[in-house]
Amino acid sequence: MEGLLDVVRSAADRGLRTNIATNGCLIDEKMAKRIAGSGLSSVNISLDSMNEATHDYLRGVPGVYKKAMQAIENLDKYCSKDFEIVICCAIYDINMEEVLEVAEWVNSHNRIKWVYFMAAMQPNNTPLNPQWYKKEFSYLWPQDKPKAASVINKLIEMKKRGYKINNQICQLEAFGKYFNCPERFVKNTACNLDRAVHISSVGDIYICYDWECVGNIMKDDLAGAWHSKEADMARGHIRNCQKNCHHLINCFFEEDYPFTVVN
Repeated sequence: MEGLLDVVRSAADRGLRTNIATNGCLIDEKMAKRIAGSGLSSVNISLDSMNEATHDYLRGVPGVYKKAMQAIENLDKYCSKDFEIVICCAIYDINMEEVLEVAEWVNSHNRIKWVYFMAAMQPNNTPLNPQWYKKEFSYLWPQDKPKAASVINKLIEMKKRGYKINNQICQLEAFGKYFNCPERFVKNTACNLDRAVHISSVGDIYICYDWECVGNIMKDDLAGAWHSKEADMARGHIRNCQKNCHHLINCFFEEDYPFTVVN
């Protein structure tokens, strides 16, 4: 976190908006004060359920629910009102119906900007396997299709009623099709990950996790890594990528989602 805040401060000095995603475990009062003075624009905190046991199970860290809640309080206490606290909630089999409670809680919370939902996908940094949801990670995949469709439809209705849900309706509709039949849900164009940068939990810098590591924030300048030969090579791979990458379901797109449901 310390090294990441140094990168954030450098970006803020250039007038750039910056965001970090976290489970909240490291955001005690001391860290919240540092974040407040770092120039960071927003913090995205993972919260997969209002049920403490469910959230801790999905995150694999006992006590992470309480730490996430404490992180929200600490950020509210020390950061300005312009600073955005946002929630990221991943939709899995075990928390399928509980995500609706997350939407209700966010909507009633005065300090939280919005919640962004993500569909279950193959975990990062694992060997690509098109059948991941049938094999080693099958426990993550929604098994009850009618229930999944019902939950997605309720989220869409909440969005239409003005709930603080940041997903576009077309993305939520895509979630429904994806959960119904992932085999028929295929990418029909190049993705937009060549415009993004991702930093792993150990500081490794990627344009896309499927391609080359382009540096590490503990020893490399982020701008230098972004403009490096390795980054250009990764962007070339991304533009020509033919993989039916389901990570794309959770990316932001300005218009419709680049998927086709095939027969």
